[in-house]
Amino acid sequence: MGEKKLVELVSTENKIAEARMLRECPICGSQNNKHVKTERCEFPEDAHPIVTAFHNMWIHLLECDDCGFAFTQELPSEPTFFHHRYDNHNFDPKHEVESNRKHAIFDEIFQLFKEEGKESGQYLDVGSFAGKLLKYASERGFEPRGVEVNPKLAHYTKEILNIDVFCGKIQEVDLPENEFDAVTIIDVLEHLEDPRLIVEKLGKSLKKDGVLMIKVPHYNMQFLKQDILNSLGISPTGIFQSFGHINHFNKRSMERTAELCGLNLVRCYNAKSEHWPKTSFFNKFRNFLRDAYWHFSNAVIKTTGIDLGLNTIYILKK
Repeated sequence: MGEKKLVELVSTENKIAEARMLRECPICGSQNNKHVKTERCEFPEDAHPIVTAFHNMWIHLLECDDCGFAFTQELPSEPTFFHHRYDNHNFDPKHEVESNRKHAIFDEIFQLFKEEGKESGQYLDVGSFAGKLLKYASERGFEPRGVEVNPKLAHYTKEILNIDVFCGKIQEVDLPENEFDAVTIIDVLEHLEDPRLIVEKLGKSLKKDGVLMIKVPHYNMQFLKQDILNSLGISPTGIFQSFGHINHFNKRSMERTAELCGLNLVRCYNAKSEHWPKTSFFNKFRNFLRDAYWHFSNAVIKTTGIDLGLNTIYILKK
């Protein structure tokens, strides 16, 4: 599964950038994949040299005909690429923990856990960042632990919030099996290599009847939204350019992922979007539009079964 070939690609700045070419679907292993879109990478000049080596390189989005999963064909070979891609030396963890941009999403997550019978117990958050969601879980009766690849953020969570964190890549962290009542991976899986292996690993870490909650962008609607914004000249950003999102899920591909990992997909839910800081009328108006669309998409899926949501929470059980 996931056959890769090492190739050399030369950017317009004459820097050599090596990438692995995915020939098989990372979820089901099928080679029955079709090309759906090509986009060009763009990185700021002050980014790390490992990152800027890919500036102006064209990359391709493939979609698996067998399971519906879409993925970036090229992946940087350098193992530290994604660490440098998302590194922000000026980021203030304290500011993130004290902000309220994601409170609506957090309320939503723990309401869904409650509906699945999980109101306490051992809890793991993957990609825990500065520990805000872990702190939120602790305040609601869970015993939280996190996984965070950034040492600065993991240190803040441990030393300031006093919450235990496994520091490292989830692919490399030695997670205990049959340990957790509830696990979340929120707005993270779309960024990580080997998504099927990650879901399988998290599934093994669950206790019997444990709940794994995955929040990711909804591939089909994000693709449509970005095409509309591009055509109207509102946003030049692509759906996957610059290796921002390398994995793209919909219900069909998540069902297949769950099946292959020995889990059951029991529920899909149109997730809320995070809010912009209410510092201006424009931001308040954008928040209003996001909330209005969330209510609209939920009404559509309840009455017609058609999913128009931009982000989806998938609930998987062991």
